[in-house]
Formats: sequence, C-alpha cells, structure tokens
Amino acid sequence: MAKATGRRVFFLVALLGCYLPGGEAQRGCRPSDISFAVEETGLFFGGQPEHKVTFRSECPCPMVRVHVTCDGVDGSAEPLDAGKVEVDDGMCVLKQPVVAGTPYSFNYALAAPVNFRVFSGGPACGV
Repeated sequence: MAKATGRRVFFLVALLGCYLPGGEAQRGCRPSDISFAVEETGLFFGGQPEHKVTFRSECPCPMVRVHVTCDGVDGSAEPLDAGKVEVDDGMCVLKQPVVAGTPYSFNYALAAPVNFRVFSGGPACGV
C-alpha cells in the first residue's frame, strides 16, 4: 500500500510541476496559442497583390511542427520563401519555430488573401 501511495504522490508532484512557476513552459501549449494576421503589402507580383501573413505565439516555449491550412497559396505569383514555408497538399508547414515575441512571416501574391487556419503544432521547451 505504501508503494502505491508513494507513486501517486510522485505523479501529483510531477503533474503540478507542469503548472507551477518554473514549470510554466510545460503548461500544455496548444495550436490555439498561435495567432496570425494577413495584410496587403501594397506590392504586386505577376499582376497579383502581395499579402504578408504573420504568425505570433503566446506560448512561452517555441512552437514547432506547425502546420497551417493554406489552400491556394501554392498558386502564388511570388515564389514562397522555401526557408520559411513548405506547401504540401493545401497544408503549409512552417520550417522554423514560432517564438513568443518574435513574429514569423512570409509573403505570397494572389488575387485574394488565403484563409489560413492553424491545424497543429506543439511546444519545444528547453530548445
């Protein structure tokens, strides 16, 4: 019985460490901690207006493996920055972490702004 109680206490202490100060970075950041905004830059490529999409994170840890629905962006008249984003079947894969306090953006040129939606991503605490 003492072993089972000891394991429960250890589990509870470990779980609380994720939520107490110092463990905040482990608080369970979610894709919903990433926001974005799209704005026109005023430039044109191939007769299409250029748009800039900027991602921001509220997570104290860098958010990695971020996938964003971006159907249509692969038809951009302006080449996408391959160091920042890769398009795979209507899904944009961000090539760098989205870090709190550091906006992450890339440009594309289409007649209308793309309807982005953060699909997945997770925290990389300690990176």
